[in-house]
Amino acid sequence: MAEGIEDDVLFLGWRDDVPNIIKCMSVNFVPSDEGFSLIAQESAAAGVPTVTIDKLGGCECVSVSGCGEVYRADDADDATDKVIGVIKNKEKYGRCGTEYSENWRKERYIERIHSEFADVEKFIR
Repeated sequence: MAEGIEDDVLFLGWRDDVPNIIKCMSVNFVPSDEGFSLIAQESAAAGVPTVTIDKLGGCECVSVSGCGEVYRADDADDATDKVIGVIKNKEKYGRCGTEYSENWRKERYIERIHSEFADVEKFIR
């Protein structure tokens, strides 16, 4: 374990109640450039905004969900500003979980796919 962080970080081990834990967070900070950020999606569904790096999957999830902010890679000041901005703007992000869930529920997703294909079909003809 890293020295000096025990008072600031909780090491919880294996948990079966991760969605409930996510809902307790003020902000989800994802500094990695992973290709598909599952935690950003889980956070959006739980109504917790994500602040993530401007590379790959995390920033795409924030863009689609509207639930968070993206900071410039290798810019700690920008990352800090985005985290503080998200925490201070609870009104803006307070509805993101409901909106995200509504936009991505199965029925709505199917409607969107049908709409996209209808647009493609018009283009082809």
